[in-house]
Amino acid sequence: MRGAHRVSRQNGTRSQGLVDFPDSGRLILTLLSPGVVAFVKAARGHRTSHESNPMARLLHVIHGLAGGGAERQLTLLAAVQATRGHDVHVATVLPEIPAALANAAVTVHVMPASGNHDPLHFWRLRLLISRVRATIVQSWLTQSDVMGGLAALSTRTPWVLSERSSAAGYPAHWKHSLRARLARRAAAIVANSTGGVQYWRSQGVTPNRIYVVPNVVETATIRDAVVSPLPLAFEGRPVVLYAGRLSDEKNLFVMIDALALAFATNNAVALLCGTGPLHSVLAARIEELGLRDRIVLAGHRPDVFGLLKRAALCLAVSRYEGSPNSVLEAMAAGCPLVVSDIPAYTELLDAQTAVIVERDNIRDTAQGILRVLNDAVSAAARAEQARLRIAGFTAHNVAAMLDAVYDQL
Repeated sequence: MRGAHRVSRQNGTRSQGLVDFPDSGRLILTLLSPGVVAFVKAARGHRTSHESNPMARLLHVIHGLAGGGAERQLTLLAAVQATRGHDVHVATVLPEIPAALANAAVTVHVMPASGNHDPLHFWRLRLLISRVRATIVQSWLTQSDVMGGLAALSTRTPWVLSERSSAAGYPAHWKHSLRARLARRAAAIVANSTGGVQYWRSQGVTPNRIYVVPNVVETATIRDAVVSPLPLAFEGRPVVLYAGRLSDEKNLFVMIDALALAFATNNAVALLCGTGPLHSVLAARIEELGLRDRIVLAGHRPDVFGLLKRAALCLAVSRYEGSPNSVLEAMAAGCPLVVSDIPAYTELLDAQTAVIVERDNIRDTAQGILRVLNDAVSAAARAEQARLRIAGFTAHNVAAMLDAVYDQL
């Protein structure tokens, strides 16, 4: 029944144009102005999915729907795709289902597996593709790219791989090699950054099967978020915010040392929001610097949008990224940004929209922090330009971009 959340049973178990990329060949996606998406075809005139394919049967494949940025992106897109006339299905191993899908006209198929390499999972996916008569399979993240890709290829169903990272995210490993070999046979690869495009070109995928589609930014939700309260000891003091995983690629030791240097001349404080494997060693470093009361590891915070509205600046100094959700969200919130000079950031931001610092340079990062803290007027002007730049990255616009990709298959 459309309009109601549906969960299928598997084995008796029930559970709840960003970038103008001229040589991509078949499709160029360019965001011309906020809210206006232009679809420029290199091969032939564009027909919208509603003209050429009024109801695609889409099957998204992902290991789980809770936790990370890719999971959130899929949740937002699937719900909107259902409103655009598609018959949308999601296959997942884990049973947690976000409210945005539970309240959407999306069928979620929970398919438990005995482990990450359960061979029966491939057969279950293959049967599901046939049973729902999927016309397109779209996979998300490495494990599901392998299983979902194999199942799609074996049923001769067009397969779209969602690329969420860049080359640095794929060190030598047999699983990454297998994924790359399979992806050469995908109907399309949809990357959310030029770094993702470059990775797949280096893997031998022909340019006319690679597309760039930006991440969804929850602009309306961020706009309407209530400003979050702060601990009493933080009130009246400038707040530097980090939101993301506590993991090595985020360059958090450089961040903490830069904060220590910048905080020597003011009373600013920092909230580092997120969880991850580096929590204990980061806490030890903060303690060693004597900054336990000024740099706080805040854990998971569901009110990050409200914190972005409160913060004096958002800090992101990663060594590499795909398309950085936390930076996009800070842009939408009008929060001033200090970012490292990696391609994932500089394809979104420039000197008119953020303070850009040298990656791995503690002193330069500290100076960037101070530049924002010492000149709030200029920081606010840059933040407003950044907000306007991504105002069109709505779920409906991104879904329209994906429709244009599907139309090429």
